[in-house]
Formats: sequence, C-alpha cells, structure tokens
Amino acid sequence: MREQSENLLSILKSAVHHEALSLNESAEYDCLMELAQEQSVLPIVGEMLCRDPEFIQEPVYGRTIRQIVASVAAQASRTAAFLELYKAFADAGVYPLVMKGVVCRELYGNLKDHRPSGDEDILIRPVEFETVRKVLKGQGYEPERKEMTERQLEEVQEITFEGGAAGLHIEVHTNPIGQESGIRRDMNQMFRSVFENQRRIEVDGTEIMTMGHTDHFLFLVLHAFKHMISNGFGIRQVLDILLYDEKYGDEIRWDYIYDNLRKVHAEHFFCDLLYIGRQHLGFDLPAKYGPNCPEELLADLMDNGIFGSKEQAYQTAASITTAAIDRGKKRNRFMVLLQTCFPPMEFMVSRNPELADRPWLLPVCWIRRWGRFFRYSRDNGGGLVSDSIAVSRQRIRLLKKYKIL
Repeated sequence: MREQSENLLSILKSAVHHEALSLNESAEYDCLMELAQEQSVLPIVGEMLCRDPEFIQEPVYGRTIRQIVASVAAQASRTAAFLELYKAFADAGVYPLVMKGVVCRELYGNLKDHRPSGDEDILIRPVEFETVRKVLKGQGYEPERKEMTERQLEEVQEITFEGGAAGLHIEVHTNPIGQESGIRRDMNQMFRSVFENQRRIEVDGTEIMTMGHTDHFLFLVLHAFKHMISNGFGIRQVLDILLYDEKYGDEIRWDYIYDNLRKVHAEHFFCDLLYIGRQHLGFDLPAKYGPNCPEELLADLMDNGIFGSKEQAYQTAASITTAAIDRGKKRNRFMVLLQTCFPPMEFMVSRNPELADRPWLLPVCWIRRWGRFFRYSRDNGGGLVSDSIAVSRQRIRLLKKYKIL
C-alpha cells in the first residue's frame, strides 16, 4: 500500500501542476483506485490514469470511466443547485459566508468538478437562522432537526439540511469549528471578525460571499487540524490548503496566521503540510519553521481515509483522543477512560442539541451512545474496543510530537 500511496501522490502532483503522468512500475491499479476512493480523489486520479495507454488496457478502466462520468456530472449538478440556492438567500436579504466546498473547487481549474464534495458549508449569524431556514425549506430542504432554540444555535456547530436538488446537503454553521472541546472553542475565538472581513467572489456567473483570504486560509488549516486531533483527515484537505496558499499567499497576513496557529500548537503541523507539499506534491511554498514529523503525518493521513472515515475504529478513537487533549497535563489512563465513557456536556451537546435546553437528559444520551457503540462493535466483529485504543494510541503519539499533549 505504501507504493500505491506514492503513486497516488505522484498522480495528484501531475494533475494540479499539469505535468506528464509518472508512476512506479509496481502500480496496482485496483489497489490504487481503492486508495483514491478512500481519499475522495478518485475522479482526479481516474482522469489522469485514463490518459495512460497502459491503464486503458486494464480491466478496471471501464469501471473507472463510469465512476468519473457519474461523479463529475453529479458534482456539476450539486454546484448548480447550490448557486441557485444562494440566489434565493440573496433575494431574502441574507448572504451566508460559504466555507470550503465551492470556494476550494474553484482552485482546481478545469478539474474543479473532479474535486467532489457532497455538501456545502455556510456560516451565518444566529439571528439569520430563521430566514435561512425558511429559504431552505422553500427550496425543498428539510432540517435534520425540526426545532432549534437560541441556546442550541449557540452550542452546535452545524444544522444539516437534506433533500434538496441534485442530492445536495447543506451544513448551516453558527460557528466555524465547533464547541465540543476547549481547543475547538479557542479556535472559534479566532473568527470573531469574520463577517467584517468578508469578500465577494463570482462562481459560474453567480456572486457569493465568503471569508477574507486570511480568515479562510486560517479556517482551512484549523479545519484540517481539528480533524487531525480527533479522527484524522486526508490528502484532499492538504491539496486545498496548498492550492489556496499558492494562489492567494500574497494576500494572506502571515503574521496573523502564525500567531493564531501558535495559540493551539498548530504552527508545526502547518509547516509539515507545506513540507509534504514540497516533497511529494510539487509545491514550493515558504514555511516559517523546518519540518517536525511530516512523514509520520503523511503516513497517518494516507491511512485514515477522508476525515478518518476509513474504518469505524478511526471514528470511535476520536472520543479517546479528545478526552486525552481535554485532560491535558492532568490526564491519566483512568480519567481519560472515564471521560471517554462519560463525555462532558460540551462534547455531548454537539451531537444532542436538546441537551442545551434540557441538561438533565445527559445520562439518557450517554446510554444511547453506549448502545450505538455496542452495535458498531458487534457489526465490526467485536474488536472495536481494542482497534479504537490502538488507533488512539497512534494518534496520541503523533499529537505529542506536536506538543499538543
């Protein structure tokens, strides 16, 4: 799999820099396409491979063509649906800030529809929620949760709306990062002026609002960092960050970026992403610090799958890792285990917004959580506990190298 990871990186390098494709002789196409699927870059990888005469002779070629065509067509439809939705927001007098998604896809040029995203994230002021909800419902989107109180809007990270055109999901955020841990609340504080620094861009003839370059770039890095310290992230997020830096680096306030990254011990993590870009993806972007442990970070993110979703163990291990971070220097195995089994209110309310108004339901939510865990464990052959502990130990070793623990 290591050789196929190197091939995947080589293909992505060729794609974003418009270079000739170069692969190792040991390319195993089935394995390579499986890895690309896990990392949610299959359309890009497949598009590049289909230019290789050797790949055209492979049995996987026909399936890959079908996957590319379906993915690109679906993404183009989702983008068009989102732009129509944004026009409806504007007609209602609200202008949400678009995060990631369509903004990042624009960085990929002719391959923008090859960079998939199943949802679009928008950031709003809490007072705009009712207007935004009415617009979404009018366009055929239904909220995952039917009722949201003011208190819940302050606590949750996003409210999901589904069922709209082209299978598009909308994540409505009232804060960029989430509130379920101390480090996430610290990161949210860095975006207090985000609406004052917003900017307007045009996508396919439609004007949308998004964060200013410095805020958006900081968000992309911290969003990856947030996933790294919990259940992991993938190479697609690295590409988004590198491409944004390459295109808008001259407009980014770098002192502000590094000052804020230092507050959460993310500055060396970021510089390692730049190192990965130089060594493996053909970028030449300046970094303030030298490499820390970039190859270990690369191995971790290539093993995770996108957002740590490759296996259930990666997702379950996030609770253990989060507990270890929250305990900080006071942590010990017993207290980490206790917090993993009985997460604090801040962690639980993000998944159970009703707790914001009815905190006495916390024990009930714990019981539901345990029930889901045991069902997952049964479905995964009964080894979920040991697998999750192994994954969390590996992640904790990495976090120690970044001095987060």
